[in-house]
Amino acid sequence: MIGDKGMEEWTDEFIQNAQQELVAMVKDWQFDYGPSDDECAAMLLWMVLRLKPDLNVGIDEMKCLAADAFSKRLEIKPESP
Repeated sequence: MIGDKGMEEWTDEFIQNAQQELVAMVKDWQFDYGPSDDECAAMLLWMVLRLKPDLNVGIDEMKCLAADAFSKRLEIKPESP
C-alpha cells in the first residue's frame, strides 16, 4: 500500500509524463515487433500482474477506478477564468 507521502509525488505533471512515456513505449513495440493495440494491452496487463500477482481487479473495477481518479483530478483543477 502506498503511503500518503508517496501519493504527494503523483502530480498531474508526473501522471502526464508517465502516460507519454507509456504511449511512446507501446509505439516502439509496434514499430519494432508489429503487435496490435490488443496485443500491447495484453503485454501491459501481463506486466502489471508480474508486479502484483495477487491483483484482483476486473474490467468493471478498472473503469470505475479510472472514472473516480478522473473525477478527483477535475475537483483539484482550478476553475478557468
